[in-house]
Amino acid sequence: MRNTPDLADASLAPELWSALGAATAIFFSSAGSCYASAKSGVFLMKYHSQMGLLALCPIIISGVLAIYGLIIGIIISFKLGGGEGSISDTFGVTLFGAGCVVGTACLCSGWGMGLFLDNYMKTTFAHATSYSGTEDAEGERQPLISNGASLPVFSSNLEGKSYLYFLCIFVFIEAIGLYGLIVALFMIGK
Repeated sequence: MRNTPDLADASLAPELWSALGAATAIFFSSAGSCYASAKSGVFLMKYHSQMGLLALCPIIISGVLAIYGLIIGIIISFKLGGGEGSISDTFGVTLFGAGCVVGTACLCSGWGMGLFLDNYMKTTFAHATSYSGTEDAEGERQPLISNGASLPVFSSNLEGKSYLYFLCIFVFIEAIGLYGLIVALFMIGK
């Protein structure tokens, strides 16, 4: 018969699990923020001439996701400040779970924000390059907008409302990360 260690006496190394939770929170939150910021940067380059400073809003909102992970990472590291044996095994695993919750929520939120911007830009560009022209005296078709020019991002009669709709959708996608932060704070607070 082989000698197997007694699992009842084994320690789960709560400091290790807690540190992994902090690293997971920061890494995945930053990855989600990075993806959303990259797509927001493309949006800014494409539409800054038409929107001005309003084109910066997606980048600013995307950067908030990394802050959520940083907040949880700092709180977890403060919980570890008491030295070895300062936290129980179950609380160490709970801190790891809190880091996973906020990290994956921010990753999914950043991915959703990137997909939204990508699809928004594709539909705007497809609409800009479609034919909507007239015919000249010889019967040749002349486009109203050349392929090199860009279509206004928002319609002229609903410009304020269209931007408000765009921003509301973007903020609600970002709220997924905020929900992850709230759940992680409740997990840590117990």
